[in-house]
Amino acid sequence: KPVKRNSIFRLASMSKPITGVAMMQLIEKGKIDVYDNISKYIPEIKILGIAGRNENGEIIKVKDASREITIFEMLNHSAGMAQDVLSMEHYEIAGLRPKEGEKLCDAIPRIKDLLLDCEPGTSMAYSAHVAFDLMGYIIELVSDMPYSEYLKKYITEPLGMKDTVFHPDEEQLSRLVKIYEADGEIKSQPDVAQNFIGFPRSYEGGSACLLGTVPDYMQFAQCLLNGGSLDGVQILKPETVVYMRTPHISPCVKGFNKDQVWGISMRIVHTDKA
Repeated sequence: KPVKRNSIFRLASMSKPITGVAMMQLIEKGKIDVYDNISKYIPEIKILGIAGRNENGEIIKVKDASREITIFEMLNHSAGMAQDVLSMEHYEIAGLRPKEGEKLCDAIPRIKDLLLDCEPGTSMAYSAHVAFDLMGYIIELVSDMPYSEYLKKYITEPLGMKDTVFHPDEEQLSRLVKIYEADGEIKSQPDVAQNFIGFPRSYEGGSACLLGTVPDYMQFAQCLLNGGSLDGVQILKPETVVYMRTPHISPCVKGFNKDQVWGISMRIVHTDKA
């Protein structure tokens, strides 16, 4: 089927930079400090365990982490929260994935039971679901509004991103593209939920649950390229955007691809030729 300019896609992990911008807005306003511990906002999530395997290959806690996780480490994928095999596997077997009907406030407190891949800040990889969902919940707590309402008020509406939503209306649903899979033949998956695969419709996850169009996301990307403003609307200070695209972890820290490192909620590609 031909893609149209107003076709709506599941944004998947392109939701993460939007969550990063939302977090940086609150940091700019002094409502959050980038080096705050998570427990300042979610007291249940304090010292987590480090994962390992026993002689039978089962995942077990080998010790407690030496310290708490910070906002900074969640933003640059170095918190150890389901960013490698052990913790991702534990996330699933421990039943931490959000369930049908749940919201952030229901699922995120369970993360207190997650076992980490590593000591916080010692390895950078990719927290596919946990860290940015957790930040969405912190944004809810600090702003005192549902995450979807925060994004609408402070990011998507100011930037004219009218089709970037968690909960599409009937007209928007009619423009949502199908997900296809190949199993001998290419076939579309049943539309069990409009959300990203594995997440319930009710869940406003900051990691992968937004829907949107290509023109909408171009508005967001152009805003960042302009240093935080678009068509006279400023959503971030220029120095904040520079901070987001600055490498914050040494390339010698293990666990990531050659010539790539994390800034704040976005990956930075840097080579000698760049």
